[in-house]
Amino acid sequence: MRHYAVLAFAVSVSTLSGCATTSAPPAPDTVTTGAVAPSNVPPPSEAALFIGEAADRMDEQSRNDYLAAQMAALDGGAKTTFDNDAMGVKGSVEVGPSSLTALHPDMECRRYSSVVWVVGNGRMVEGDACRDEGGPWQAMGIHERKG
Repeated sequence: MRHYAVLAFAVSVSTLSGCATTSAPPAPDTVTTGAVAPSNVPPPSEAALFIGEAADRMDEQSRNDYLAAQMAALDGGAKTTFDNDAMGVKGSVEVGPSSLTALHPDMECRRYSSVVWVVGNGRMVEGDACRDEGGPWQAMGIHERKG
């Protein structure tokens, strides 16, 4: 009987020692789990949220110039312009009343129309932007027209 107890103890120790591993867990199987593999595509720039694909053709300084004009127009309620002669980028932003105000009465909303010229190619983008009191403007949808 003592022989069986020693043998049972030896088997249980060897079985349990096999449970302790130091290897890394296997990588998730995206086919089986339905998970989406990480993408190396950068998120859209803030300018792209307001003017779509036109921002992709602009350098960083031009995007910043556009955003400054966009925010000034939204804040002040008047037409603003931007111009980066060195990069061949220019345009304007006009604002007006937005129909989204009725849908979001707790937010300030404005309709905007941007005309962006990048090296002679024009785009007109219309959209709405809303913000909570004192908060940043958020693009609520855009419609691009190639010129």
